[in-house]
Amino acid sequence: MTRGALERLARCLDDQLTVLRHLCFKFEVQEIVLSGGRHQWLNETTAELERAVRGVHDTDRVLRDALAKGAVALGLSPEATVREVAEVAPEPWGYIFGQHREELQRSVARVAQLSRTNRQLLHRGHAATTSALQFLGAEV
Repeated sequence: MTRGALERLARCLDDQLTVLRHLCFKFEVQEIVLSGGRHQWLNETTAELERAVRGVHDTDRVLRDALAKGAVALGLSPEATVREVAEVAPEPWGYIFGQHREELQRSVARVAQLSRTNRQLLHRGHAATTSALQFLGAEV
């Protein structure tokens, strides 16, 4: 039972990393669209980002379940973190979960950074559009 729970947890961590990398990719595509002035593609990139975020949420639910089951299989609380599981899991699982945890942290930090950058680009684009419309005498 323990081995199966740990294998499932490792697969779920891999899946979470995959969808986070995909989300980063979609943010980078949106950044290229925004910084390149290709606003005609903004709706499409936003829709793709929304699908990628849904993918993260979907895999997160599965990951949380696998983490709880893996933790219980190791004698921990079902609310245990990946760090806590990694600390008590036998090798090679402890190492594997520790590596996954570090990669997840890096991916989440990258998503946050890309999100901030894109928000800034959107804000600047909105401000420039508003300014141009005001210059043309349009009511904003």
